[in-house]
Amino acid sequence: MAIWNGIWLLPIIVLIFAVYYNNKFEVISSSQFSILSPTTYVVYNASIWMSTNKKATCFSVIGARFDQVEEGDKCEELRKRYPTWRTFNMNGKLVVPGLIDSHAHLLGLGDALTIVDLKPAKSVKEVRELLIASINKQTTTDTWIFGHGWDQTKYSNDAVDFPSASDLEDSILSKFFISLSRVDYHAFWVNQRVLDSLTDVPEVISGGEIVRKDGNMTGIFVDNAMKLISDIIPPNSEKAILNRLKKANEKLLSLGITSIHDAGVSPSQLRLLRKAELKNTLKIRNYAMVMCEDDTVYCGDDVLPELIYSPTSSENLENKKILVKGVKLVLDGALGSWGAAMIEV
Repeated sequence: MAIWNGIWLLPIIVLIFAVYYNNKFEVISSSQFSILSPTTYVVYNASIWMSTNKKATCFSVIGARFDQVEEGDKCEELRKRYPTWRTFNMNGKLVVPGLIDSHAHLLGLGDALTIVDLKPAKSVKEVRELLIASINKQTTTDTWIFGHGWDQTKYSNDAVDFPSASDLEDSILSKFFISLSRVDYHAFWVNQRVLDSLTDVPEVISGGEIVRKDGNMTGIFVDNAMKLISDIIPPNSEKAILNRLKKANEKLLSLGITSIHDAGVSPSQLRLLRKAELKNTLKIRNYAMVMCEDDTVYCGDDVLPELIYSPTSSENLENKKILVKGVKLVLDGALGSWGAAMIEV
């Protein structure tokens, strides 16, 4: 059971709950029922999941905290006790506490939802087809094409080696700069146009690899070598990032996920998340781990006090979404992108 600074996040004080029916979650936020201040409402005629053996079919909420959780005849008493409160009839639907994802990347999900999804591809050919299909639907004049989710270990004919820049060359793809992140985010696969844009490329990268064949770059950049690519990618506007953040919020809530452990947030990203929180556009609770944008340089001094928030049990937590109490350090690569340090025997 997760704890937020001594405050239980499961059935005792959940701000957001999820209703499951018709094979999908509908997430109900306490803000939807606010008619008094602080937020007050009664939910009844529900099948409520509890972490104990206790059964419950109704509950009342005051100030985004559970007031009472009851069952049977006591539910009618509860409704009569608060006649002016908003009531919500669940019609027997299942109610569970908001789910918590223990390892997520909120802004990364926002990116993934707006770029080409390569996870369905089972071959390099299918990767090309997905990219071309996306280009044919494109309504903007963007010169960069981004994709995520390729996995060479799933490509039956190609699993013994990485794909290459030459695999992304044809009459359509060659017109664009193409950068594709691997499913584990530990490698980039780029096309020749991106390679031609690189300057002062070192032979060796500490903590990473520029994959080469016969002395030439193949288009694969693993772990720390990925920075060579990210440094030349045009930065997104704040408006575009916030739009992607909105999409990520909506996606997680549609799955019943209301809280995450954000495994790696840079100080600049944290500032943007805090801005979204202050505007009340951040709907997901976020236990964020600070991660330096350049993992070879200390960035702790950039995490200013105003970026860190530790709630107390007496506060109304309705609009408090971000908690920063951890850091993320990267000590090794990943197995799938063949960047992990292995012992040869």
